[in-house]
Amino acid sequence: MLLPDHAFGLAAFVLINLIPGYALIEIFWPRASSLSPAERFGLAAGVGVAIPPLLIYLADLAGLRWGRAATWLYAIGAALIVVAAIIMQGRARRTQSLGRQRADRVFFGLLILTLMAAWVRLHAVRELRAGMFGDSVHHTMIAQLMLENGGLFSSWRPYAPLTTLTYHFGFHANVAFYAWLLGAPATTSVLIYGQLLNAAAVPLAFLLASRVIGAYVPDRASVAAAAGLWAAAFTGFANTMPAYFVNWGRYTQLAGQIILPALLVAWIELIERSADGSIKADRRPIALAALLTTALMLTHYIVTIFAALMVGSYLIARILQLRTARPALCTALPALGAAAAALVATWPWIQTTLAGGLLRNTSLMVSGGISAERVAGYATLTPITPFYLKGWLLALAIVGLGVAIAQRQWRPTIFAVWAGLLLFTVTPNTFGLPGNGVIDQLTAYIALYVPVAPLAGYGLAELHTWVTSRLEARLQWMAHAYLPATLAATLAIAAWGAATWLPRVVEPVRQMLTPADERAMAWIAANLPENARFVVNTFPAYGGSLIAGTDGGWWIPLMTKRATNLPPITYGSEAFEDPAFYRETNAFAAALRGAPLTDPAPRAINLATPENIQRLRAAGFTHVYKGANQTPGPAQADWIDTAALRNSDHFQLIYEAGGVEIFALVK
Repeated sequence: MLLPDHAFGLAAFVLINLIPGYALIEIFWPRASSLSPAERFGLAAGVGVAIPPLLIYLADLAGLRWGRAATWLYAIGAALIVVAAIIMQGRARRTQSLGRQRADRVFFGLLILTLMAAWVRLHAVRELRAGMFGDSVHHTMIAQLMLENGGLFSSWRPYAPLTTLTYHFGFHANVAFYAWLLGAPATTSVLIYGQLLNAAAVPLAFLLASRVIGAYVPDRASVAAAAGLWAAAFTGFANTMPAYFVNWGRYTQLAGQIILPALLVAWIELIERSADGSIKADRRPIALAALLTTALMLTHYIVTIFAALMVGSYLIARILQLRTARPALCTALPALGAAAAALVATWPWIQTTLAGGLLRNTSLMVSGGISAERVAGYATLTPITPFYLKGWLLALAIVGLGVAIAQRQWRPTIFAVWAGLLLFTVTPNTFGLPGNGVIDQLTAYIALYVPVAPLAGYGLAELHTWVTSRLEARLQWMAHAYLPATLAATLAIAAWGAATWLPRVVEPVRQMLTPADERAMAWIAANLPENARFVVNTFPAYGGSLIAGTDGGWWIPLMTKRATNLPPITYGSEAFEDPAFYRETNAFAAALRGAPLTDPAPRAINLATPENIQRLRAAGFTHVYKGANQTPGPAQADWIDTAALRNSDHFQLIYEAGGVEIFALVK
C-alpha cells in the first residue's frame, strides 16, 4: 500500500511532468500526425521530464530565480492548456470508431502497467529516507543547492569548496520542481522522484516500440501496439534494468533515458515528414526535436551521444531508402537545422562546462594520459546476461531481428544497429578509433534495455501474429482477441514481477545513510561546533584519480554543514576555490593510507600513528566518524581502524550508537 508521501509524490509527477508534457505536445506536435492515446501518454511523460531543466536553464540565462510560486504557476498554466485542448477535442469528436475503442483499451492497459510499476518501486523504498550508494550524495547536494539558490549556481558553499557547476542537471531540476511543489526535503525528493522516473520507463518503452514499428508502415497498428505492450512489460517488470538503478542512485542517466525515447520519436517524426515533403507545411517537428535535444544535452551528456547514434542510423537508413539526391537533401536539411538550433541553444551551457574539468578528463582518456590499466577496466566487454539483460530477452530480440530481416522491415532492425553502436562506444579502438574508456562499460550496458526491449517485443508480437493467423480460420474470434490476449499476458508479467523480485530489488547493504547515521548527525548538529572537521572513511576510486566514501560519513557536509576530508565525487570535474584543492585532497588521503591512490588494495587506516596524528592536527581536523554501514566493505575498500583509536590516548570516543562511532582528537 502506498504511503501518503508516495501518493503525493505520484500526484506531483503528474502536475510537474505529465500534464506539462501533454501541454507541450498540444503546442508542438503536428496535427496531421496522429498519436494513439497510449503513445500520447508515453510522449507526454518523456517530454514532461525534459521541461524543468529547460525552464531552469532559461531562467538562469535571464538572470531570474525559480521557486515554489513559479513551480505552481507552471503546473497550473500547463493544466489550463490541457483542459482547453480536451474541450476543443471533445467538441470536434462526436463518435468513437472501433479502432478508437481498441486504442483506448491499449491506453488503459498501459496506464495500469505504469501505475503497477510506480507502486512496486515506491513500496520497495518505503523504509528508506535518502538515496542509496555514492551517487545519491552529490545528486542530493546539487538538488539542495538548486533549492537554496533558486536554480543554477556556481558556488557549492556551505557544503564544498567548489566554484563551478558543470555537471548535467536535468534530474536535479526535476527534483527541485518536485520539492518546491510539495515542500519536501531534498533527501526524500531524490529518492521518491527517482522511483517515479523509473516507473516512467514503462510508457516510454511502449512509445518507442509503437512509433518505430508501426507509425509509418500501413496496417501495422496492432503489431506495433502489441510490441509496445510487451516492451513496456519487459522494461518495467522482467528485466533487471532499469529497476536496479535504485541501488546505485544512478538517477541522472535514468532521467536521460526517460527523455531519450521521446526525443527519438520527435526526431523520427521530423525525418519522416521531411522525407515526404510535409515538413514545409508544418515546421513544428523541427522545434520539438531541437527542444528535446537541448533538454537531453542538459540532462546527460553521454545519453545525448547514444541518442545521436540512433538518430543518425535512422536518418541514414531513410536517406538510403529515398535513393535520389533531392529528396535525400530535403530530408537532411531540416535535421541539420534542428541540430544546429539545439547547439546554439546550449552554447552558453557548453561554455560553462568548459570551465570545469570535464573536457580535461575526456582529453586525458583520448590522449593516453590515463593509465592503460584504468582504461582497460572501463573498456572491457564482460558478459551482458543475465544481469544487464535477461538471456531470454536477448533471444527474443534476436528473433525480432530475424523476423524484421525476413519481412524486409528496416525500421525494427535499427534497434539492433543501435544496440551494436552502444557497445562500440565502449571499445572504439576495435575499429582503430580513439576514445577507449571515455564511455565505460557500465554506462553502455545499463542503456541496452532501451533498444533491446522494443525489438524483443516486436519478435514476440510477430510470433503471436503468426500463431493467430494459423488459428483464425478455425477460431474466428482469435482475430479480435489479439490485443486483449497481449494485454492479459503483459499484465500477468507485471503481476509476477510485482509479487516476486521487484519488492526485493533494494539491497540494504548499499545504503550509506542509515537511520543510525541520521541520528548521529542530528547529535553532531546539536552538540559540536560549526568548525568541527571530520575524517571519514574513504577509498581510491576511478583508477586512483579520486577518493570516494564508503559510509554515512560522506553525508556529513550536507546533513550537518560540517567539513570533512571527503568532497562530493564531482570534485574531479569542477573548479575549486583553492587551485591546490584537488591535489591536496588526494595527497592527504594517500598519506593517511600510507600508499598511493593508484594502489587499490584495501587497507586498515590507523589514524593513531604519530605521523597521522600530526597530519590531522596540521590540516585542522578535530573528529573522526565511522558510519553504521560500510559499502563497499573492508574486503574491497579501505576502512578506519577504530580499535586503534579506542586504544589511543589522543582520541576519545564521544558517541556510539547503532554502529556509528565518533571520536574527538583530544591531545
